[in-house]
Amino acid sequence: METLAKKQIIYDYVANCLSANDKADFEAEMQMNQELKQEVAQLILKRLQNEQRVRKHIEKAEIERIEAQKAALKKENNISFKDAIKQKWGKLLENLSSN
Repeated sequence: METLAKKQIIYDYVANCLSANDKADFEAEMQMNQELKQEVAQLILKRLQNEQRVRKHIEKAEIERIEAQKAALKKENNISFKDAIKQKWGKLLENLSSN
């Protein structure tokens, strides 16, 4: 098997892109060829590691987004003590003037 074609078949196998017949033939070849079996296992492991890195990156970005939303909400809802007193006095004055 040519090296480039062999690599492509390995990638296609791992990506589950082979036809049923090609997959069966490839799996039979793996049973006879330990090196091929190891190459497939290494590629599968590499893909799993990459997926895990991506998953961790996405989780980190999501946590950062949530924290940013919380900070923005807290900032929006967090008025100073002075402003709170002004609001209370403003409402009190409104109530007094309407009576």
